[in-house]
Amino acid sequence: MPSHPLHSTIRRLYCNVCGIVYSTDRYFGRDWYCDCGGFILSAKEQGARLVIINHDPTPLDIYIDLVIHNRKIGDVLEETAEELMLK
Repeated sequence: MPSHPLHSTIRRLYCNVCGIVYSTDRYFGRDWYCDCGGFILSAKEQGARLVIINHDPTPLDIYIDLVIHNRKIGDVLEETAEELMLK
């Protein structure tokens, strides 16, 4: 059964398919996948637009609509928040 990559905010780590929330310790332990059997392609099949902000390339980049590398996530989120406030 395929593993589904876990997603996170600064405060929580969760699976988009089954909704299980994990301790952020799991992320720091480099265990980034849920065993629920879902896969990121299921989101794409449902029409989701996906963004990855990661310093280095990931194996999932080929499925993502917008990939941002070599940037700190905090900087990107700050710029995004500022841009949204201007609209």
